[in-house]
Amino acid sequence: DQENWNKLISNALLKIKEGLFRKVVLSRRIIAAMKNSPLFSTTLKKLQENYNNCTIFLYASGKSVLFGATPEQLLKFRNNELEFDALAGSAKRGATEEEDKIIAENLLQDKKNTEEHLHVIEFIKDISLPMVRNLRQYDTRIKKFSNIQHIYTPIKAELETPKEIFNLVYNIFPTPAICGLPRESSLKYITENEEFDRGMYSGFIGIISPVEMDLVVAIRSALLNNNKLYIYAGCGIVKD
Repeated sequence: DQENWNKLISNALLKIKEGLFRKVVLSRRIIAAMKNSPLFSTTLKKLQENYNNCTIFLYASGKSVLFGATPEQLLKFRNNELEFDALAGSAKRGATEEEDKIIAENLLQDKKNTEEHLHVIEFIKDISLPMVRNLRQYDTRIKKFSNIQHIYTPIKAELETPKEIFNLVYNIFPTPAICGLPRESSLKYITENEEFDRGMYSGFIGIISPVEMDLVVAIRSALLNNNKLYIYAGCGIVKD
């Protein structure tokens, strides 16, 4: 529904201009009817082949299967060491190596995308600083995937108290990369204006054990339920 989608974007830009939020991540959902249930071993194999530097995931519950290939790490935690990925700001891949390089260089200099990326870095630092020590921000660079490239900044730190890990996860989710900034006003806008429930799309998924945690954000995903396939995609809206 292109007309309503355009209206939603225009309205979000108006709210940014009014100062309601600096960024909001809006999403769309397409529903397709499936004639047959897919063979998921084949689906996962194709995802691994096409998106080999993403995290491939599949989670089944009852009659629902959520699956996808996400580029976005929420956090990793092991031996009291934390790793965050600030991943925001996007551009297409080039048809040639030279074109790809030019697109990447332009992306790193693009005002809209760099501002969007800085929002994520700022958010991670603000949330984590009261709970961590020895926070290190590494060089910002381009992270390339088969069909897209993103601005990427790794951030590492150590937890002051290992037990704080669950409070940190609770506080850091959802991030500006999937919700917006400030979080409360952008999340309220999404809840009131998107015409569907995201469910586990853009939630987090991963492994939690007594000694480590590896969590990714469940974007670039689809949900199969009762022979209906729900396909999701989102984009970050900022003033530019």
